[in-house]
Amino acid sequence: MEELEGIEILRDEHSLSIYSTDASIYEIKPKMIVYPRNEEEVSRILRYCFSRGIPVIPRGGGTALPGQSIGNGVIIDFTKYMNRILEIGEDYVVVQPGITLSELNKALRKRVFPPEPASGDQCTIGGMIANNASGGRSLRYGATIDHVISLKVVLSNGEIVEFKKISEKELSKLIEEKKNTLEGQIYEKVPKLIEESMEEIKRRTPQVPKNCSGYRVERFVSFEGEEKHYDFPKLIISSEGTLGVVVEAKLRTISLPEKEAVLLIHFDDLEKASSSVVKILKEEPIALELMDESYISLVRERYPEVGREIPEGTKTILLVKLSEETEEELKSKVKRIKEGISGLFFSMKESYEKEEQERLWEVRRVVASLVNKMKGPKRVINFIEDGVVVPERIPDYIRGVKRILDKYGVKAIIYGHAGEGNFHTSPLLDLKLPEERDKFKKIAEEFYSMILELNGSISGEHGDGILRARFVREMYGEELYSLFRKIKEVFDPKGIMNPGKIIETRRRGEEEEEKEEGEITSNLRFYDFRLDEFDFKLMKKEEVMEEVERCNGCGKCRSIATLRACPLFKIKREERYSPRGIVNTWRRLLKEEVEEEKLFSKAFYEYCILCQQCEMDCPAEIRVPDLVIEGRWNFRRWLYRLLPYLETIPLDRFPLVRIMNGFGRAIGLTRELPRVRGNFYRWYLERRDKFATSEGEEERIVYFPDVYTNYFNPELAKATFNLLRRKGFKVEVYNGASGIISLLSGDLKKFDRISKRNSENLKGETVVSNSPSAVFALRKYLEDVYELGQFLLERKIELDLLVKAKISYFLPCYTRALGIGKPFLKILKEIGAEVEEIDKNCCGRGIVSYLGNPVSEEVSSLLRDLSEKELIVTECEWCLDEFLRYNERVAHPVMLVK
Repeated sequence: MEELEGIEILRDEHSLSIYSTDASIYEIKPKMIVYPRNEEEVSRILRYCFSRGIPVIPRGGGTALPGQSIGNGVIIDFTKYMNRILEIGEDYVVVQPGITLSELNKALRKRVFPPEPASGDQCTIGGMIANNASGGRSLRYGATIDHVISLKVVLSNGEIVEFKKISEKELSKLIEEKKNTLEGQIYEKVPKLIEESMEEIKRRTPQVPKNCSGYRVERFVSFEGEEKHYDFPKLIISSEGTLGVVVEAKLRTISLPEKEAVLLIHFDDLEKASSSVVKILKEEPIALELMDESYISLVRERYPEVGREIPEGTKTILLVKLSEETEEELKSKVKRIKEGISGLFFSMKESYEKEEQERLWEVRRVVASLVNKMKGPKRVINFIEDGVVVPERIPDYIRGVKRILDKYGVKAIIYGHAGEGNFHTSPLLDLKLPEERDKFKKIAEEFYSMILELNGSISGEHGDGILRARFVREMYGEELYSLFRKIKEVFDPKGIMNPGKIIETRRRGEEEEEKEEGEITSNLRFYDFRLDEFDFKLMKKEEVMEEVERCNGCGKCRSIATLRACPLFKIKREERYSPRGIVNTWRRLLKEEVEEEKLFSKAFYEYCILCQQCEMDCPAEIRVPDLVIEGRWNFRRWLYRLLPYLETIPLDRFPLVRIMNGFGRAIGLTRELPRVRGNFYRWYLERRDKFATSEGEEERIVYFPDVYTNYFNPELAKATFNLLRRKGFKVEVYNGASGIISLLSGDLKKFDRISKRNSENLKGETVVSNSPSAVFALRKYLEDVYELGQFLLERKIELDLLVKAKISYFLPCYTRALGIGKPFLKILKEIGAEVEEIDKNCCGRGIVSYLGNPVSEEVSSLLRDLSEKELIVTECEWCLDEFLRYNERVAHPVMLVK
């Protein structure tokens, strides 16, 4: 390993486990993970692997559905370090492969890199190049391959080369200059191989709007006038890391037309919708989506509020997006479409307003929830999700798919990009069962045979990967498949570059005959769990199994550019800090016994602060926070055994906080607990008789200050209590803990005791708390519980503003987790406050999790730039304490109103 000295390497069992999966249905454990900092380190890694015949698997966001980014070798993860924009030009940009699409477009501002895959928040540019990603805008703007100018690539032997489009003369010169190098061999051999097969390429390449299967040899040779050119980047694009590793890309950027229109068109017949697709394409739409009858039925069943927008008798929906520079041009297009498909549709809604367009698009947007939120033993399995036919054959495609699925009694959702004949079919199967795996294999074989009969492609935008590699030969025939293999052998003579993807590769020393690709049912990540080995309290055993299995690895929780996302992952950019990594930690623990159990348990303490954001952002709403809590319960630590005592001891009389701060690092504290400032409940008891109220009051409520406010911020408790009293409520104060500290510490026995006591004492009461986290805990076992801002807003309490300062408002994670919107922000605006929202993800506190988590300090440090704000306002008492580290002008909203 001396050759890799200085390169960040992971070889521990936990890291290997969480890199064993991606967004596919497969699981293969790698040998090692590396985080290169620059192209020189990538070159050293490739030289090391080349000399030893070790497979290399380049990886971006791990969002590939067919399994391109897993394998039994060295995984090169570019997302941690190689994620920068190197240059922004007038109409181009130069980037490293680990940057996500959303990050790039956010930085480009008025221009964009045109491809728009649904995974844009988490997929990387390197992955998009490897996959030739396209997405919703490709109908008008094409795929990744249409917007790449040049690529810097590290070849299998470690050579660093720059590939660009070159003329025949330039090629001859490079062959001479690069003699005795792998790069020279590529220039000398690959053009000849492709040109010798041009007739077969023309004959066997499917004439469909998009194609991501095999190598893009049909795009390699072009003419400018009479001069021949060879476009080497187009061979690398769509090659899935099997020909080389991209370390830098120069990309074209464009500006999008400002005016947009959306049409939602309803048909009573699939044939009529298909005929309309061909007519609508003449107007060059940006997007043209189709949803069939099975999709519509599921929307009506699962999302009635969306389903109500769909007229009775609808069998097919087309959703069209158009854009132009002026509204006049846009309306002319809409008029021509209406006239062109007159008599085919029975209902159409059109919109030129952004808000209304978002509402119309909702019928398509709910697909992520439809696909991912399904519960029960059957899962949505992506294995026939990317077939392509010409738009004229759409009815044949849909009927064919349904015939195959009906034959095996399998249900599915069918939707897709009708303008390009590219459909995502998502069958429901339980792959733990042998008979279901048999269906899986037979459906795949029959589906891909059907695609070829329709002269289509087995993949339009997701690629081949492990899943479809065995069908590539059938699609292209022996001669073209042989060409692919020869190209692969020139680029990768030892067969180390992402083997098993697109084409099976011989290694040195193996027989000359080509090996058969593995069964598509090999290495599936569905198996029986050893649930009885663990003590689950917050969740049932079956719920744990279901949550782990429902995580399809889409990587949405790895978002960087979105405001609200996992704060630890945004800082560290390592898989182990992603919620997906935590789910995969449980996946491995439940699969088999591990030797490094302590290393695995770190995931539940150091890689999560329980801010709850991941569950809200997850398309499947996986209960990752509950899985973390179950992990803390099953793998207890000293500090987290002590923290729950904060909820049961009178902290103003017993110096537990001072004792814990004194022992500090010895018990696992990475930061100190705050100072005890009093006891609100004692203050209340001493004055209780004075608070007697008249019988004319309308409503009795119970004010629940919780432990933190009671001891660490008694002035906030007093202000809340007095506000509620003065507004005419009969206010009783409850002296007790919500259980949030016990819950987040993983002491589920203590949480159970607290919840039972509170349930008995507060049954039938209306409970109000100024603590979002306390409300979060109370709602685990009580019904009529309100966060203070929510209560004031819903009861329409009239308030006046006490200050004239410019307010910077921060939405706490736990307020967001309650699903109540931003009540205090709305209140402040309604009473005339000048308010701006703080554009931050999380304060890093995570209630008590920060006390044993060194990374939370890194998250918190991002708040330093708030030191100049005139007044910071937030309703979370823990956030308030954190903001005070950087700015003295901090207040709870209740302190600003009367």
